[in-house]
Amino acid sequence: MTGTSVPPASPDPQRPLDLPTPPTAGSVVGETTRSAAPVDIGRLVDGMARWLPRFARRMQQVVLIMSWLAGLTGAAALLVGLWAWHDPLVEAAVPLIFTVPAVVAPFMAARRIRPLAAAVSQPEETARQARSYFAGLTQSPELDELIRRAAASRGRGESLKVGGAWRTSRLLGKVVGKVSPDPDTQPLVAAVAPANLKVAWFWVIVSWWAWIVAMIVGFAAAASLAVDAII
Repeated sequence: MTGTSVPPASPDPQRPLDLPTPPTAGSVVGETTRSAAPVDIGRLVDGMARWLPRFARRMQQVVLIMSWLAGLTGAAALLVGLWAWHDPLVEAAVPLIFTVPAVVAPFMAARRIRPLAAAVSQPEETARQARSYFAGLTQSPELDELIRRAAASRGRGESLKVGGAWRTSRLLGKVVGKVSPDPDTQPLVAAVAPANLKVAWFWVIVSWWAWIVAMIVGFAAAASLAVDAII
């Protein structure tokens, strides 16, 4: 009987990550040394392919959580500010100017991170494209460090701190910036290209500052209402 070849299955993004320790800097991938066993390239690539859509989802969560937190705070500060400062009408400009950016931030963030959202909405396809992408990379210090970060994330579940996301996204941007994904066969991997990651972090920073300003305006308006009530 003539045998038939079976195409390799796409990496399942829901499976636990199983990443081997990357080779030390300056060594050749797969080289046998006295202190380390050969790196299983297939297992490493599969693990990175499953990690990438998870990281994209967590990055999207960081951006949206920060922007919506700013939006809710801005909306509350705007209402309290207009209640406290509406007469004369010129005073109404104060809460409008300082809280509207926080209200607008969630909508702008959702619009500008569409490439990231596309990768998140198709985790299996993103993992398939990521497998093809990582399989074609050569060893570099940035890639080794990215693999170590991906392996370390196994014990942290789905949580992602802002500081860790910032450092990992910069490292990922360096890796992807050196070897650009093929726009025809790996369009979803391009979601984590440096330009798109900069857009995502721009809205995190905008939302952070808008949140702080909106909180200050809200507290000031609440204090003004309290003073007026006492007097």
